[in-house]
Amino acid sequence: MLRPWAAQWVTAVLLCRAVAQYSSDQCSWRGSGLSHEFHR
Repeated sequence: MLRPWAAQWVTAVLLCRAVAQYSSDQCSWRGSGLSHEFHR
């Protein structure tokens, strides 16, 4: 079983990666000429 601090660290890393992936997707949408409103 994972230690509590290890579980928190893994969660934080996954969260950071998810945020980085999301922001890179936003940049690629803007770069392709589509507006953020259209993406929503």
